[in-house]
Amino acid sequence: MKLGMEAKSLVFIGMLFAVCAPALAAEQQAAAPSAMPTYDISLFSHDFHVRKVGFSCDDCHDSLFQQVSGAAKAAGDFTMSAFDQGKYCGACHDGSTAFAVTEGGSCARCHDSDMKAPKTIVFGQPVKAVVFDHDNHAEELNIACSSCHESLFKMKRGESEKQPDFTMQAMYQGKYCGACHEGSAAFSLRTRCQACHIGAQDSSSLSPPSKDPGIR
Repeated sequence: MKLGMEAKSLVFIGMLFAVCAPALAAEQQAAAPSAMPTYDISLFSHDFHVRKVGFSCDDCHDSLFQQVSGAAKAAGDFTMSAFDQGKYCGACHDGSTAFAVTEGGSCARCHDSDMKAPKTIVFGQPVKAVVFDHDNHAEELNIACSSCHESLFKMKRGESEKQPDFTMQAMYQGKYCGACHEGSAAFSLRTRCQACHIGAQDSSSLSPPSKDPGIR
């Protein structure tokens, strides 16, 4: 059966569309504006700051934030303490231009949590049943959050226990709890073991077993 000229034209147009349509769709997709970035560290809304508040790109880039995904987090100083000193978000969130990053009740506005500090923390690694009285340090001793976070401890549950150097030896060298518990600012880690380790009677009960078979 032979096709007429009109039918042949329709077939040709159909084949041309099948070949060109995917390329045209890809070109349109590439030309479309990219979606606003998302962040896994907080509930920061780029859309709100740009479209609702009316910020332009150069209000934040590159003076406060490099326009590269993950650059701020990789810088090493992207912390609440830095914000409090006017860096990053703290350049505007100072209590005057916008709500302060340390303002009471403001934590939940950026973090998916009320950020209420735990009263007690129980560590299970590398040794079990190590108790830290967070409430005593934060409320009774009035130690600021920035004194420990993020320089000594990441403000994330279980993060310290994942670190290979979260050991007594590291603390003796001034890391973690050892930054204060060195015998001057607070009692030495080499004493009062039972203050943190449940079931410990004295320092000898926490010492590793001797390699000498004649000593136990």
